[in-house]
Amino acid sequence: MSNEKGLSFIEILLSIVIIICICGTLLPFSYHLQRTTINKELELHASEVALNGVRIVQLYGITGGVINIQQVEYKWNYTLGEICVSFNNLNEERVKCVSI
Repeated sequence: MSNEKGLSFIEILLSIVIIICICGTLLPFSYHLQRTTINKELELHASEVALNGVRIVQLYGITGGVINIQQVEYKWNYTLGEICVSFNNLNEERVKCVSI
């Protein structure tokens, strides 16, 4: 309640507690969202590396290589109609294979 001098001490404390609760629930969600976005970006780069690897195989006959994108090393290898790209995402080493 407002009095002549402004808000009471209890009202200010209650407002601060509510703001802390809202921030406490939003921070873990935003952290999870950020990690998911970074992993999706790494997966997209792996797909681009696979596409470039197929082009290199078709043009030059080279069946393996390494491509660095944003300080992440993507190793690709072509065997028997399938191209596989290995890279490290935030959780573990990941291998993405695509049949051609």
